[in-house]
Amino acid sequence: MTGTLSNMSTNTNGTTFTPWNTVALSATIGASRNTFSGTTTAASAPGGAYGLNANATGHIDGAFYRPNGQELGAIWSLSNHDNTGSALGELAAKQ
Repeated sequence: MTGTLSNMSTNTNGTTFTPWNTVALSATIGASRNTFSGTTTAASAPGGAYGLNANATGHIDGAFYRPNGQELGAIWSLSNHDNTGSALGELAAKQ
């Protein structure tokens, strides 16, 4: 499965929103058929104080819920891998 987290922004002062990275997701559904795991990559690098580098990578792990998998939840990470920046997030979706 693939997807993107887009139109994200940072807000450090309560009023100014700065564009943040778009995150590309690529995951494989596990043998149990209700879990998935894969990688994240920075699909954009808008710059700014909190944006991550264009080569930032990370991981995603999640699962499908409800009798027919109508909902999903996941946690994801993205890191510059040089101690200059990283992000952790969660996501949920419902069909």
